[in-house]
Amino acid sequence: MGIYVIIAIIALVVQILISIKFANIAEAKGYDGFNYGLLCFFFSVMGYCMVAALPDLNLQNTINEIYRKVDRLETSKAQPAAAAPAVEKKSEVTAKTTAASAEAKAPNFAENGDIICPSCGMQQAGNRRICWKCGQKFNVE
Repeated sequence: MGIYVIIAIIALVVQILISIKFANIAEAKGYDGFNYGLLCFFFSVMGYCMVAALPDLNLQNTINEIYRKVDRLETSKAQPAAAAPAVEKKSEVTAKTTAASAEAKAPNFAENGDIICPSCGMQQAGNRRICWKCGQKFNVE
């Protein structure tokens, strides 16, 4: 009978150690480690699976921050700061016409409805108003 008590104590210690490890995993993902540690202790394998399936909140926050920075960059490209106008040489100006410059800002459309940027040729979603690669504004009507 003494061997069963020793086995039960060893199983309890192993359960506690595994629960602590999964509590650390939950905390590293941005959740409350104590609560998830208790969940793992009382529900063992089901709790382990739940902690393993938790989405990483820290990664999601980082991705959202990247999206916010990209949006800020897009809006800053859409509204460029006032700068001194560039002076062009006569040889560069001679070939330009108004029809060509109007066409340069009108995007092409792919068969699936995506927009093809006239400046860089990048294909992107049809609901965009600015090219995500080069910053070219689209005149979509």
